Formats: sequence, structure tokens, C-alpha cells
Amino acid sequence: MMNEHQSIIQVENRKDIMKMHYVERLPIILGALASLITGLISYEAGYSQQILYLRMAVSMVLFFFIGLLVRSTIMSIINGTAEKEEEGEKEKEEMTAGEKVSNAEITPKTDRRIENDEDFDPLKVSDIIKESLKSK
Repeated sequence: MMNEHQSIIQVENRKDIMKMHYVERLPIILGALASLITGLISYEAGYSQQILYLRMAVSMVLFFFIGLLVRSTIMSIINGTAEKEEEGEKEKEEMTAGEKVSNAEITPKTDRRIENDEDFDPLKVSDIIKESLKSK
């Protein structure tokens, strides 16, 4: 059985798909609307049919190309935000995995330092500093 959260996500995904459907058809929609508006305005102004059809065709082609530009811009924005979200999620996963690994790596290194304490020889400078402090 599907819980409420999953059904909300599916509804949101359907809405996104519907929006994408309109974005994909944007050049055709813009071209048709521009042609329709141009035809109505030219008809009301009393132009001949030949000029009216020519204006409609030019406006349809022009707004089709404008729609292509707008669609490509919108799609690049949508794809860019989706990629950034995916990268952010991957970085979060890597950071949490990296923290686990780094915590595991730090602990043995500090233990090794403590074990190798016998091999450590202090510098002569430290002896000189100790002597100068004692003399004061």
C-alpha cells in the first residue's frame, strides 16, 4: 500500500511532467498564437488575403524560432538545477562517507604515534630552552 508521502511525490512529479510537456511544445504554441493574433489584427484592419496570409506565415516562423530559443533557455535552466541538486546530494553522501573513513583513519595514526614514543629524540634546542628557563 502506498503511504501519503509517496502519493504526494507522485502528484508533484505528474505536475512537473505536465509543465515539461508545455515547455517542449512552446515553439509551436508561440507560433500558433502569434499567427492567430496577427491574422485577427490584419483582418480587422482590412488587408487583402494575400497580405494577411503572408503576415501570418512570417509571424508564425518568427515566433517559432523565438519559442525555440526560450525553450532551450528554460531546458538548460531546468537541467542545470537538476544537475546541481544531484551534485549536492553526491557531495553530502561523500562527506558522510568521508567522515566515517577519516575517523577510522585518524584513530590508528594517533595510536601509532604513542607506540613509537621510544624512538623520539628531542632536539638540542629544547634542552637549551629548558636550561635558560631554569636559570631565570
